[in-house]
Amino acid sequence: YIVSPSIIPNAAGAARVFVLGQYFIIVSTTAGATLQYLALYANNPALVATHTFSEPCTTTSTQAWDGIIFNNNLYLVYNVVSGGQQVRMVYITPGLTKSTTNNFSGAIATSVSITSDSVNNTLCIAYYDSAGSTGYVAAVDTSLTKVMTPTQIISTGSVPNITLTAHKGVSNVIFETKQAGYPGNILQTDFLSKVAVTLPATVTTGTVGSTTVLARSVGLASKAFLLNDIQYVLSTYHSALQDTYFLIDSSGRVISKFAYENGGGYLTTGLPQTQVSGTNVSIAY
Repeated sequence: YIVSPSIIPNAAGAARVFVLGQYFIIVSTTAGATLQYLALYANNPALVATHTFSEPCTTTSTQAWDGIIFNNNLYLVYNVVSGGQQVRMVYITPGLTKSTTNNFSGAIATSVSITSDSVNNTLCIAYYDSAGSTGYVAAVDTSLTKVMTPTQIISTGSVPNITLTAHKGVSNVIFETKQAGYPGNILQTDFLSKVAVTLPATVTTGTVGSTTVLARSVGLASKAFLLNDIQYVLSTYHSALQDTYFLIDSSGRVISKFAYENGGGYLTTGLPQTQVSGTNVSIAY
């Protein structure tokens, strides 16, 4: 099917698209500070499914929500101020049934990322609070029962983007720190840092490893992903002459360079999804 472009009703923020069962699910924030999704039948995108719902969510200039398909469900995590500040999680089944929610009370997510650990059957989230300049990692099982309480990984700095992968009980977080240009250079020179957090044996905080610099003078340009158990992420170099993208691995090694004539610079409204299919990876930029 080829469908003419249509405006997403009441959308007022960045949108993401997921495939859930027989549906395309378009999730976005609204002008009324809610999280909404629109379901369209995948075999006939012109037909809108009747199941939709809205969740109270803070609309910010950054991506204060994220989602992932795992265990045949769409899991969503988002920042909430209605009824008390919290980071909330919920999932939607292939039948478009919404689960009960689980909350991390008092948590604040100016930006947030979610990933899955297929070995441990868990969902891991990393979020950053710009007001407190703090960042945390937490985890739940597929029923949204907490398996790791919020564990602090960031205590200072301005972090516009954060992402993570999880494998065999270890969450590997990559975050971008905003940094002004050096003397004589007015451009930003952001850098990337990484830190690992290991799940606890009981429901408590995890074990945090050392934070190290992954790459300098670049920002995040995609969510992180795993390929053959190796972590990769797309980074962006900002220049007055030529913005460029670099695909790097977890050691900071440059795997490839592309779009050096039409790079987009630093990202301020969230990170693109990465779609892994076999040995192929698709990233929007």
